[in-house]
Amino acid sequence: MMRNHLFQLGSISMITVLWVCSPVSADPTLSKESALIRNLQSNAFHGNLVQAVKDLQQQADIYHGQNQTKREIETLLELSRSYIRLGRYRPALDELERVLTLNPSKQELAVAQKIQGNAYSGMGKYERAITAYKNSLQKTSLPSQLSILNNLVKVLNDRRESQIALAREVRSPTEANKYRTLADRDRILALKYAKRALDLSQRQTSPSAIRALINWNHLGQRKLSPSYLERGRKILKNLEPSRSLVYLMINWAKIDRDNQISWLERAKDVAEVIANEGAESYVLLEMADYYAEAQNLEKALDFAKKAQLKAQFSFTYDSLYRSQHLAGIIYRQIGNTNAAIEAYRSAIASMDTIYQNLTGTQSRQITVTEFEREIEPIYRETLELILSNLQDDSAKLNEALLIYDKLRLAQLRSYFGDNCFEIYRKDVSSKTLLENKNAALINSIILDDEVFFILQLPDGRIVKSSSKISQKKLDELAKQWYTTLTEGHNWNFRSGSSFFYELIIKPFEAELEQADPQVLVFIHDGILRNLPMAALYDGEQFLAEKWASVSSIGLNFTSTTRERENLEALIFGLEASRLGWSRLDNVDQETTFVQEILGGNKFLNSQFTVDNLYRQLREQKYSVLHLATHGYFGGTSETSFILAYDRQISAAKLEEILLSSNQLIELLVLSACETAVGNDRALLGLAGIAARSGVASTLGSLWMVRDDAQSETIEAFYTQIKENKDNRAIALQQIQVEKIRNFAHPQEWAALNLIGDW
Repeated sequence: MMRNHLFQLGSISMITVLWVCSPVSADPTLSKESALIRNLQSNAFHGNLVQAVKDLQQQADIYHGQNQTKREIETLLELSRSYIRLGRYRPALDELERVLTLNPSKQELAVAQKIQGNAYSGMGKYERAITAYKNSLQKTSLPSQLSILNNLVKVLNDRRESQIALAREVRSPTEANKYRTLADRDRILALKYAKRALDLSQRQTSPSAIRALINWNHLGQRKLSPSYLERGRKILKNLEPSRSLVYLMINWAKIDRDNQISWLERAKDVAEVIANEGAESYVLLEMADYYAEAQNLEKALDFAKKAQLKAQFSFTYDSLYRSQHLAGIIYRQIGNTNAAIEAYRSAIASMDTIYQNLTGTQSRQITVTEFEREIEPIYRETLELILSNLQDDSAKLNEALLIYDKLRLAQLRSYFGDNCFEIYRKDVSSKTLLENKNAALINSIILDDEVFFILQLPDGRIVKSSSKISQKKLDELAKQWYTTLTEGHNWNFRSGSSFFYELIIKPFEAELEQADPQVLVFIHDGILRNLPMAALYDGEQFLAEKWASVSSIGLNFTSTTRERENLEALIFGLEASRLGWSRLDNVDQETTFVQEILGGNKFLNSQFTVDNLYRQLREQKYSVLHLATHGYFGGTSETSFILAYDRQISAAKLEEILLSSNQLIELLVLSACETAVGNDRALLGLAGIAARSGVASTLGSLWMVRDDAQSETIEAFYTQIKENKDNRAIALQQIQVEKIRNFAHPQEWAALNLIGDW
């Protein structure tokens, strides 16, 4: 019902901690050392990994002081394993570096390289992980190769899934085909290693032999033969109780479907025997899932509650939020809405706890697929429950907005692959901002079969509207409108402009007329982020003729008192066609004009290098950064970039460059970039870069515009903000209104989108 993935030791989820006990032998003549060993064994067995790590560190220091190099190496290897089980990959690699300085034997080096592969795999550094595993494999005797082969299968499959995701996100069909080809190669290679592991497993009765059978079943996408099933059953029944056995049985239960509940019950017994409540919580959750799929909801709910209790006692928060989510689903099915909402609230609180306790190196990064399958539905299902069961209850609407904020923050973490995503600043509340700047805020929340809009007014009032339309239909209509706006100078766009005006603005017209705001701030969801609000049409006027519009992610509202006297600009431009991109003929004219208006320094073509951009921002003070070059913002940070002379600048690198600036950037202008209309995360990434690096406002393009027309608009914009420093949104609106009066098509004036402060 909820999950269809394999449990992997050391990387089950965001912060799951597992331990397979492998104690270091003790010397009975050393009483202090023996006490530490006993503590280590006890802490490891009972799952207290944090204390076990401290004990191992202390033990390694003792061995180092006694010049017992072999034992020091053994302890450091176990310490690195422990860090990995805690999800702390960088400290694990640091300990392995210490091992390498101690002149390890060939066997010890092989073990170190295997652990190194585990750390890199957890960090998502697949190439390094594969190299480490292969190096370990060459130094390992045949019987001991099985676990390394299993790890190679896993990391190749992980890389394959990453390449499939990239194929969906990249801009060009050529790049997409490249990633699909690489994914196919990884699948073939993974099958090769899986077959080697399967053959080798025939002579073993170890946990690794079971993993080989599970991998073969998973990768081959076909049922194991009866002989393999019987062999796996015999091995499992004879393995010693351990945490690894618990998770092997959980995974085996997904294969041996005829005996699924029997294996889960066995796994529960093992978890009880080893007194590990964290492992037991996972088993109970799987049992709840089993009964939920069988529509035995009473039994499913009972096991979900038991899983929650065990997870709470063991602080296993990823098991906790999943069991709370499942309980919410079951309560919805039996019609207990209040209990369902409470269960969903608890699941979100548990996820909050997870993120609060993570650091950048302490967790396996969640893939886009995992996020969309496991994390995002919890927020959206909660929003559906709250919004579908209220009228205009302001308290409930505010709760929905808070959950919506958390959803966007989770989306940004997923986009950047950073569990510790932090907004640079959050100076003022939305209410204060709206009051100070005479603005109204419109939030959109897209659910499976309904879209909601929540209006926040300067006086603090909050109003909701909704429309029964499926997400699929909304996406279809949005793409149609986008196409008519960007292809050809005809009037076919008007039906889309009118539809989205009726959907978003019409229900709030009376409130907006009464409040009379200057600016509408849109915190949009999904594909609505990629649409030009200025081009909405009420049958007589475009929205730009009535209000200025701004896009926001709503998480970094900035103060209204910041000085904007110094508008000196750093200007970079790229004219020449490079890497398949067309020539931008008006770059020289555009950048010259910007320099004349704002002053500052200009660098074109071969001067537009990554190092030079770094250097200028570090050594000089600029409040405006103007980049006249091609760029593309897709659905992940890996597929988003701008084009410099020497190479592409990825989203992560652009953020790093902006953070190096000598002063905060007030305005970032990307005059020739585009966002992927079909990807609802594209503009979120552009806004997220600004939010993380302290950029107050970003002006970017939703689609490619004729070079001369875009340059003309950019020049007019700079002229306006030079005269009207206090409101960039009004400056952009005045340009749009002038073009509308001159009968310009929205293709030319609606593409530029102001994001952030105004």
